[in-house]
Amino acid sequence: MIDHILPFPYGGRHVIRDYFSNTVIVENDTEYKRNNLGFREERDISETNDGLVAIGCSYTEGEGVDHFNTWPKLLQNKIGSHVYNL
Repeated sequence: MIDHILPFPYGGRHVIRDYFSNTVIVENDTEYKRNNLGFREERDISETNDGLVAIGCSYTEGEGVDHFNTWPKLLQNKIGSHVYNL
């Protein structure tokens, strides 16, 4: 469930720490969904979930890229195992 919709004010750049978890941020028609820990990931992180972890910079997060075209999601589709985008 989406709790908040927060646009980037004044076209400025923001980091994860600026927002609450489970939000949707829209910037230049690119939607950024955040999970329970504030990462760009549709799946909440819990002890019962499994999968691989992708850790990186703006390339990993996919700044300006649709969620399903980030490289962690492309890898996920290729290998058939969930890849968390952290």
